[in-house]
Amino acid sequence: MLGVRRSLSVLAIALGLVALAATPPAGAAARTTYKTNIVMKSQWPYHVGSDTYKVPGVVRSKRAVCERNRRVKVVVPGTTRRTKTNKAGRWSVRVPGGTVRIGGTYKAIAVKKVVRKKGTTIVCRRDVAVIVRSGG
Repeated sequence: MLGVRRSLSVLAIALGLVALAATPPAGAAARTTYKTNIVMKSQWPYHVGSDTYKVPGVVRSKRAVCERNRRVKVVVPGTTRRTKTNKAGRWSVRVPGGTVRIGGTYKAIAVKKVVRKKGTTIVCRRDVAVIVRSGG
């Protein structure tokens, strides 16, 4: 009887250690990563009075937190503009008319975003959209 009791005690201690090892440490948050898709529209309205082009686009993701208030960087030859998305994930910047030319490469970058919410860490991945305007 003593041997059975001792075996059960050893088994209980072993199971307790296994459960303790499988438990994440206190304060460690679950981490979830989501893809992001940024789109830069190819049609840019020109504003004659200010000699600027309005470059519009949108950021999409499965999680709304990855679309809202997202930092976006637009790189055109000779200048860089920064903005943030609205609640729907839409964004736009104005670039000087003299910087937009045929044969240029234009990039829109959705910067990586990390949000800590209710003990969970949400990581919104970085994405880049590239438009190459060719002459012809």
